[in-house]
Amino acid sequence: MNNTPNLQTLSDTENATPLTATLLPDEQRSSFWPQHFGAIPQWITLEPYIPAVSEENILSTFEQLHQSKTEVFERGIINVFKGLSWDYKSNSPCKFGKKIIVDGLVQYDRWGFHFRHGRRREQLADLDRMLNLLDGKPVPENRNDLSVRLDAHICKQHVSVFEDEYVEIRYFQKGSGHIIFKRSDLVEKMNEIVARYFPATLPPRT
Repeated sequence: MNNTPNLQTLSDTENATPLTATLLPDEQRSSFWPQHFGAIPQWITLEPYIPAVSEENILSTFEQLHQSKTEVFERGIINVFKGLSWDYKSNSPCKFGKKIIVDGLVQYDRWGFHFRHGRRREQLADLDRMLNLLDGKPVPENRNDLSVRLDAHICKQHVSVFEDEYVEIRYFQKGSGHIIFKRSDLVEKMNEIVARYFPATLPPRT
């Protein structure tokens, strides 16, 4: 059975993330990554040879990883921005506002609410990483990122409002979720990232 991710399937959906892109074979990644995320970071490009194991090469590799980390996380926040529906007035095609609305965050049935995994999970994780980085804090571990905490909250079936240090999330039976940002300074920093990737999006500051 071939478990290799299918390029056509990924490119036909909004599931593309830096993580899923790195799972593709090298010959597919070379065309897929630039299409969705821009230039390929040097640290994920497969070289035709394996460098010798040495202290210098190991330190160089970690330095490249550190330099590319922020860029990869920025691409994640851009992926969140591009995935927003402009059908909601709260979602601006120019910037992040105090609140964003996302579709398909939860599912509701006779047993109550359920968190929907997939691209929304990855986007929440990307959002959580960027908010922490912009606040000067370490990136949360995957086992305790925003998506994991929200999932645990939903499983308790107490109230349909989740809160942490950075966001308040309200979710509804139709499946949508309202993400309200608590830190306007971090929203401004995210919009600076948006402006770098889409220079015509935000007006110049005066």
